Amino acid sequence: MAYISENEQLKRKLKRYVVLTKENQSVLERFQQFEMNLLGAKDLTELLETLLLKSIRHFDLSDCRLVWFDQKMPLCSFVDDEIKEQFSHRLVFSEFQQEIEALFSDTLAPALCALTPEQKNHWFPSGTKVLSAAFIPLVCQGSLQGALLFGSPVLERFSHEKATDFIARMGLILAVCLQNNIHREQIRLLSMLDNLTKVKNRRCFDQDIKGEVARSRRNNTPLSCLFVDADLFKNVNDTYGHPGGDETLICMSRWIQEQLRDCDHLARLGGEEFVVLLPQCDDELAAVVAERVRAYVESQRIHFQQFEFSITLSIGVSTFYPERFPHMLPEDVAEKLVAHADLGVYDAKEGGRNRVSVREFVDIVESMAQA
Repeated sequence: MAYISENEQLKRKLKRYVVLTKENQSVLERFQQFEMNLLGAKDLTELLETLLLKSIRHFDLSDCRLVWFDQKMPLCSFVDDEIKEQFSHRLVFSEFQQEIEALFSDTLAPALCALTPEQKNHWFPSGTKVLSAAFIPLVCQGSLQGALLFGSPVLERFSHEKATDFIARMGLILAVCLQNNIHREQIRLLSMLDNLTKVKNRRCFDQDIKGEVARSRRNNTPLSCLFVDADLFKNVNDTYGHPGGDETLICMSRWIQEQLRDCDHLARLGGEEFVVLLPQCDDELAAVVAERVRAYVESQRIHFQQFEFSITLSIGVSTFYPERFPHMLPEDVAEKLVAHADLGVYDAKEGGRNRVSVREFVDIVESMAQA
């Protein structure tokens, strides 16, 4: 009888091992599938959507947060305001750094624990039910850069005695994905900048104006454009050489940028021509901004070698009102907005230079005829 009882115990143990093995296999497959989704994200936005939105359903969570320190590897500047608003409390920059570092030992292993109500409100302020949490370190090049926080409504889900192998592996893969996307965005940003002045280039402007035209239509707000041209720039090159001309363009771009808002877009189209997009800005305000830019640049002095000189600007202004042109194609809006502002420069040059001229946004053929 003892022999039979011992066999029964062995059978029950074997069954438990089989069940545990199947459960572990299922968990492993779930993590592997999610890791493949992270690795397959085509850009930073898709990566964040996979991480902060899809993970909740994939892992049966009640909340999820990404905390990124944003110092050695800045991420915040590559996430636009709409995306930040979409993710809300789930995407956190440059907060909790000392607290996050204190959570992990020198081995930087994940930390699993039950949460008190105070801890829950601190780490997961969304109001969702979170009873236990997994704090997953994100390590890049041997340095802790942040953490991924998984919140569960089940108290036993993330208990401290449970293994963390799968979660740790996922954290390593996520850190690499974030690092690669940051490097990709940095390279993309460099390709969008003018080599000399470090403001946006024509390629970047073409993307910006598409987005701003769409935003103008969506929010029914005006979009203004300034076309900026340096007066008698050839004389600068002839007098001070091309290095003097380059220094003039660098100063110009900096002075123009200083008079703009953070949401405005400044780009160099080529030579001495710059263009500015002013979102949510009507024609009257755009003219005020243009005059402020003109006056400020005129008041500055350029110091090049032993020389000191100044430069003036001719600026054209045009404004698109979406309600007046509801059926105009977006690409036509972008083309005509810049063209009208350019014609404003023509008017300013004809009027004696160093001035601002406003061109009404109308049919481009009529506008050209007026010129």
